[in-house]
Amino acid sequence: MLMHRFQYTKLTREQIDEELGALFGGPECVSERSDVLAGKSMKIITDNGPVLAYSFRDISRLSFSEDGKKTVECGYGALTLKHVVFFSHMIPGTQKGYNIVIDQKSGLATVIEVWFCGYEDNREVQREIYFGYVDTGKSVPHERHHITNRISGKGFHWVRQEVAFIYCWT
Repeated sequence: MLMHRFQYTKLTREQIDEELGALFGGPECVSERSDVLAGKSMKIITDNGPVLAYSFRDISRLSFSEDGKKTVECGYGALTLKHVVFFSHMIPGTQKGYNIVIDQKSGLATVIEVWFCGYEDNREVQREIYFGYVDTGKSVPHERHHITNRISGKGFHWVRQEVAFIYCWT
Protein backbone atom coordinates (compact mmCIF):
# COMPACT_ATOMS: atom_id res chain seq x y z
CA MET A 1 0.00 0.00 0.00
CA LEU A 2 1.21 3.53 -0.73
CA MET A 3 0.66 6.25 1.84
CA HIS A 4 2.04 9.76 1.47
CA ARG A 5 4.46 8.46 -1.19
CA PHE A 6 6.01 5.91 1.18
CA GLN A 7 5.35 2.23 0.69
CA TYR A 8 4.52 0.42 3.91
CA THR A 9 3.17 -2.89 5.07
CA LYS A 10 -0.09 -3.15 6.93
CA LEU A 11 0.19 -3.75 10.65
CA THR A 12 -2.38 -5.59 12.70
CA ARG A 13 -3.42 -4.34 16.14
CA GLU A 14 -1.41 -7.21 17.63
CA GLN A 15 1.75 -6.22 15.70
CA ILE A 16 1.41 -2.62 16.88
CA ASP A 17 0.87 -3.84 20.47
CA GLU A 18 4.04 -5.93 20.18
CA GLU A 19 6.09 -2.96 18.93
CA LEU A 20 4.63 -0.65 21.56
CA GLY A 21 5.42 -3.18 24.28
CA ALA A 22 9.05 -2.09 24.14
CA LEU A 23 8.00 1.52 24.76
CA PHE A 24 6.24 0.73 28.04
CA GLY A 25 9.69 0.80 29.63
CA GLY A 26 9.88 4.41 28.48
CA PRO A 27 10.86 6.08 25.22
CA GLU A 28 14.43 5.93 23.95
CA CYS A 29 16.35 9.08 23.11
CA VAL A 30 19.80 10.01 21.87
CA SER A 31 19.93 12.74 24.53
CA GLU A 32 20.44 11.85 28.18
CA ARG A 33 17.21 11.63 30.18
CA SER A 34 16.58 14.34 32.72
CA ASP A 35 15.95 13.48 36.37
CA VAL A 36 14.17 16.80 37.05
CA LEU A 37 10.83 15.05 37.74
CA ALA A 38 12.18 12.11 39.78
CA GLY A 39 10.58 11.95 43.23
CA LYS A 40 7.96 14.59 42.42
CA SER A 41 4.19 14.46 42.04
CA MET A 42 1.94 16.77 40.03
CA LYS A 43 -1.58 17.20 38.77
CA ILE A 44 -2.12 18.75 35.34
CA ILE A 45 -5.51 20.33 34.70
CA THR A 46 -6.40 20.99 31.07
CA ASP A 47 -9.08 23.21 29.59
CA ASN A 48 -11.77 20.97 28.04
CA GLY A 49 -9.59 17.91 28.45
CA PRO A 50 -8.32 15.36 30.95
CA VAL A 51 -6.99 15.87 34.45
CA LEU A 52 -3.70 13.97 34.68
CA ALA A 53 -2.13 12.99 38.01
CA TYR A 54 1.52 11.88 38.07
CA SER A 55 3.92 10.51 40.63
CA PHE A 56 7.44 10.16 39.23
CA ARG A 57 9.16 7.31 41.10
CA ASP A 58 12.59 7.82 39.54
CA ILE A 59 14.22 8.87 36.26
CA SER A 60 12.28 6.31 34.18
CA ARG A 61 9.14 5.10 36.04
CA LEU A 62 5.92 6.90 36.91
CA SER A 63 2.45 6.23 38.28
CA PHE A 64 -0.33 7.87 36.33
CA SER A 65 -4.06 8.45 36.65
CA GLU A 66 -6.36 9.98 34.05
CA ASP A 67 -9.51 11.76 35.27
CA GLY A 68 -9.34 10.01 38.65
CA LYS A 69 -9.45 6.51 37.13
CA LYS A 70 -7.30 3.58 38.21
CA THR A 71 -3.60 4.37 38.64
CA VAL A 72 -1.22 2.60 36.24
CA GLU A 73 2.56 2.38 36.22
CA CYS A 74 4.64 2.88 33.12
CA GLY A 75 7.99 4.02 31.83
CA TYR A 76 8.63 7.59 30.75
CA GLY A 77 11.40 9.78 29.49
CA ALA A 78 11.99 13.46 30.27
CA LEU A 79 14.14 16.09 28.61
CA THR A 80 14.79 19.65 29.76
CA LEU A 81 15.77 22.87 28.09
CA LYS A 82 16.33 25.58 30.69
CA HIS A 83 12.97 25.88 32.53
CA VAL A 84 10.98 23.80 30.02
CA VAL A 85 10.39 20.09 30.67
CA PHE A 86 9.17 17.65 28.02
CA PHE A 87 8.11 14.16 29.04
CA SER A 88 6.47 11.34 27.18
CA HIS A 89 4.87 7.99 28.02
CA MET A 90 2.56 5.34 26.63
CA ILE A 91 -0.26 3.79 28.68
CA PRO A 92 0.28 0.02 29.12
CA GLY A 93 -2.33 -2.20 27.51
CA THR A 94 -3.46 0.57 25.15
CA GLN A 95 -2.36 2.20 21.93
CA LYS A 96 -2.47 5.62 23.58
CA GLY A 97 0.04 7.91 25.23
CA TYR A 98 0.85 11.48 26.23
CA ASN A 99 3.56 13.97 25.30
CA ILE A 100 3.64 16.85 27.77
CA VAL A 101 5.46 20.17 27.85
CA ILE A 102 5.65 22.07 31.14
CA ASP A 103 6.98 25.59 31.62
CA GLN A 104 8.32 25.42 35.18
CA LYS A 105 8.38 29.23 35.53
CA SER A 106 4.75 29.87 34.63
CA GLY A 107 3.30 26.46 35.55
CA LEU A 108 1.61 26.25 32.15
CA ALA A 109 1.30 22.90 30.36
CA THR A 110 0.63 21.69 26.85
CA VAL A 111 -0.65 18.11 26.66
CA ILE A 112 -0.56 16.17 23.40
CA GLU A 113 -2.63 13.00 23.61
CA VAL A 114 -1.66 10.49 20.88
CA TRP A 115 -3.29 7.24 19.80
CA PHE A 116 -3.24 4.75 16.95
CA CYS A 117 -6.23 4.37 14.66
CA GLY A 118 -7.13 4.06 11.02
CA TYR A 119 -9.68 2.96 8.46
CA GLU A 120 -7.98 -0.14 7.06
CA ASP A 121 -5.52 -0.74 9.88
CA ASN A 122 -4.39 1.08 13.01
CA ARG A 123 -1.12 2.41 11.58
CA GLU A 124 -2.11 6.09 11.69
CA VAL A 125 -1.35 8.21 14.75
CA GLN A 126 -3.91 10.82 15.74
CA ARG A 127 -3.47 13.58 18.28
CA GLU A 128 -5.41 16.02 20.39
CA ILE A 129 -3.78 19.06 21.95
CA TYR A 130 -4.91 20.44 25.31
CA PHE A 131 -3.68 23.55 27.10
CA GLY A 132 -3.69 23.86 30.86
CA TYR A 133 -1.56 24.22 33.96
CA VAL A 134 0.11 22.36 36.80
CA ASP A 135 -2.12 22.56 39.87
CA THR A 136 0.02 23.97 42.70
CA GLY A 137 -2.87 24.88 45.00
CA LYS A 138 -2.32 28.55 44.24
CA SER A 139 -4.53 30.71 42.04
CA VAL A 140 -5.26 29.39 38.55
CA PRO A 141 -3.14 31.09 35.85
CA HIS A 142 -5.20 33.16 33.40
CA GLU A 143 -2.69 32.79 30.55
CA ARG A 144 -2.36 29.57 28.54
CA HIS A 145 0.01 28.21 25.97
CA HIS A 146 -1.53 28.50 22.51
CA ILE A 147 -0.95 27.57 18.91
CA THR A 148 1.11 30.01 16.87
CA ASN A 149 2.30 29.96 13.28
CA ARG A 150 5.99 29.82 14.25
CA ILE A 151 6.23 26.16 13.23
CA SER A 152 3.87 26.45 10.28
CA GLY A 153 5.10 24.28 7.43
CA LYS A 154 7.51 22.38 9.69
CA GLY A 155 7.32 18.69 10.50
CA PHE A 156 8.62 16.61 13.38
CA HIS A 157 9.33 12.95 12.84
CA TRP A 158 10.06 10.30 15.49
CA VAL A 159 10.57 6.70 14.37
CA ARG A 160 10.64 3.41 16.28
CA GLN A 161 11.26 0.55 13.84
CA GLU A 162 8.09 0.07 11.76
CA VAL A 163 5.91 2.24 13.99
CA ALA A 164 6.31 5.91 13.06
CA PHE A 165 5.03 8.91 14.98
CA ILE A 166 4.63 11.93 12.72
CA TYR A 167 3.38 15.29 13.93
CA CYS A 168 2.91 18.12 11.46
CA TRP A 169 1.30 21.48 11.98
CA THR A 170 0.13 23.48 8.99
